[in-house]
Amino acid sequence: MKKILITIVMIIICGFIGSCTKNQKDEPNNEKIENVISLINNLPEEITYTLDVESKLNEIENLYKELSKEEQQKVTNYNTFVEKQNQFNKLKEDKEAEDIYLPVYNLIEALPSLEEFSFEDVAEIENAKAAYDELDKKYISYITNVDKLNSLLKKVEDYKKVMEVNNQIALLPEVSNIIIDDQEKVASARVLYDSLNEDLKALVENYSKLENLEKTLEKQLKDVKKVVDLIDNLPSIDNLTYDDKKQVETTRGYYTILSAKLKPYVTNLDKLEKVEEKMDELILIEKYKTNASVVINLIDALPEPLTIADRNAVDEAVEAYDNLLEEEKP
Repeated sequence: MKKILITIVMIIICGFIGSCTKNQKDEPNNEKIENVISLINNLPEEITYTLDVESKLNEIENLYKELSKEEQQKVTNYNTFVEKQNQFNKLKEDKEAEDIYLPVYNLIEALPSLEEFSFEDVAEIENAKAAYDELDKKYISYITNVDKLNSLLKKVEDYKKVMEVNNQIALLPEVSNIIIDDQEKVASARVLYDSLNEDLKALVENYSKLENLEKTLEKQLKDVKKVVDLIDNLPSIDNLTYDDKKQVETTRGYYTILSAKLKPYVTNLDKLEKVEEKMDELILIEKYKTNASVVINLIDALPEPLTIADRNAVDEAVEAYDNLLEEEKP
């Protein structure tokens, strides 16, 4: 009986102790809670990206995770921790991004201003543009000097247009070697030049060459056209007379003074040559007529009837007739 009583007492005592232990475990650990709250309160007012701040934030986070859900709810300044942790994470993100975007930013920053820009800077500007294009989109917002780059790229584009005009003009023949066949190339250079605005036109260094080539071509075309028109205005072979001799000679004169490189552009030269050939015949005929008329005049001058005193006049007329070519006698 005594043993039974002892056993019952022991059971009651153990139950009481277990209940107390359980209650102790269920009670919040105010010391841990206060520690977390204190650590949060002691965080710097302004968060900076340092190892010390990171260590403190990690410590608080780990201690907070060790708390029960009920205890975590008693950390009254937890929102402050979250806010400061977010600030730190943003600083960390910015620092990590800086290692990627800063070289690009510095490339742009080192570029010349618009006022200092020269064509020697083109390669450097294009390198900066290539570096900018390779950046991940999430870092683009960090490149706060991109407007400078874009302005310089516009300048580069303009200067490339100017250089294209300069190069195209440079490739044209010199004035002394220009021929009419080159007029299309000259016209293309003119179109390219006219596409520039006034400010860019002023930068074309060899524009005077283009102008001189245009003037030379204009004169060449004018000279050739004059000869072509003169030939066109010559009478046809069927209508040609000896009276047209001066017109034919004048036309030949203008053709002769054309430079050798322009003569091939006289497309109707064959007409002039045929007219000249016909004119040579007319000149010969006119010469025959002149020589024959001299004899005719001598004969017509003989008196009627003839006397012995007219012998010399008759001999003169006969000699003149004998001296005529066969073609002149009929």
